Amino acid sequence: MARDAFETKALEQLLVDPKSEPYRVHVVQGEPYLSHVRAEDAMIQMCVDCHSSQLDKVQHHLALGSPMGALVVEVPLGKALAASRSDTSNAVGLLAPIMTIVIFGLL
Repeated sequence: MARDAFETKALEQLLVDPKSEPYRVHVVQGEPYLSHVRAEDAMIQMCVDCHSSQLDKVQHHLALGSPMGALVVEVPLGKALAASRSDTSNAVGLLAPIMTIVIFGLL
């Protein structure tokens, strides 16, 4: 069951194109998160049988290997963004003197 408008749209998109992988970056309680949605295929017959028994058979047909559901993965980005910013600052700090030498031909 979709928890919000993004997940609803993602599920609708997966019905049209099961290979698509909708994602978004959003804020949860002040922290940035990446949400990624992907279709999950029916892998064993027992799952197909159980899920099929709960669906309107006229509108839905499940088979092994067909999309049966979706998986939503949410990853906090705070630490990754902080590390990325730190790495960028370090790289700029190292490259700035070298670029100054190259640009002004001080060597």
